[in-house]
Amino acid sequence: MLQEVLDSYALRVFLLKTIMFAQLKLISFITPVIVGIGFGFYFAYLTIQSDFDEKQQPQNVEPRIVKTSSSSNPLPDISSIINSAQNTWQLIEQNRAVMNIKVDYANVLPSEIKSAFDCQKWADEPFTKTFKIKFQNKLNMRIMELVYTVQFTYGGSFENKGQYLDRITIIPTHVYVAYGFKLDASINIPSINNVGTLEEPIAAAYVELKYRLTGMNSIEKTESFFVKGNGQFKYLNQW
Repeated sequence: MLQEVLDSYALRVFLLKTIMFAQLKLISFITPVIVGIGFGFYFAYLTIQSDFDEKQQPQNVEPRIVKTSSSSNPLPDISSIINSAQNTWQLIEQNRAVMNIKVDYANVLPSEIKSAFDCQKWADEPFTKTFKIKFQNKLNMRIMELVYTVQFTYGGSFENKGQYLDRITIIPTHVYVAYGFKLDASINIPSINNVGTLEEPIAAAYVELKYRLTGMNSIEKTESFFVKGNGQFKYLNQW
């Protein structure tokens, strides 16, 4: 009887050790697989699709047209038409909109005036045009969405001459950035000029929205626009 009990106990111990050994082997096999899948998912999540940039813009926008004017010559003396506000300012910093609409804008005005209030006949409403940029990761998940509005006031004249620009800016109306990614954006006014004549100036300005989206990799792009004192607007290109 005692021998049978001992044999039964030994069998149970043997079976238990066998099961534990099999479990350890299974765990040692599965763990690297799970870790590999986890790292693969993590890498795919944080990798931006470099060939994916879903951007919606208004219809009938003619890209890559730099400017049209009644005069092909810019104003000879650039000091007579100036941007008395800002040339560059931050729009989004570390996923947060940081611009101040009260001070973050550009203008194109006659150099001899002190402010836009010295001009008359401004348009009743500012020009506005809204765009949306969207990026996905390798898992086709939305990781960034930016809705912004290009806005400027136009048509102001000085001593009943010319058409000038004021309050040129870009306003972020919606910013979404997924966890693990960082978005920074800034606005730049690289140049201003007169696309009219000396007698009837038409102020014009190039406006650039530069943004950088960073995850496992990074994407840097620039949206550029051309605005004019007569209210005309051109989406130039993205590069």
